[in-house]
Amino acid sequence: MKNPREHSWSDGTEPHRIHQDGQLILHHRCIICGRDFAKEEGDGFWRAARVGLLKIEILPEDVNEQWIVEGSPGEILASDRTTLKSQASGHAPKLSNSCPRN
Repeated sequence: MKNPREHSWSDGTEPHRIHQDGQLILHHRCIICGRDFAKEEGDGFWRAARVGLLKIEILPEDVNEQWIVEGSPGEILASDRTTLKSQASGHAPKLSNSCPRN
């Protein structure tokens, strides 16, 4: 049986490729917990992300650390929805200076 804390990516092992602000962004979404992760092509580290209407935005470092440590919680959490709503109108950090994702 697969580790229940592992994410199950919607695109399988190949991330979705998005051109954004002159950069190639790689994106994964977990079909179990609905969490999104993104990184610039060539970057070794993934970051917790929010998929907006027109672009992918990186979430604050505290959210990134939480999502990386927790792995997949196994379901879509109400707290994740609250976090994503609160970030919808804020200024997101850039993808550079990324932290590792398992």
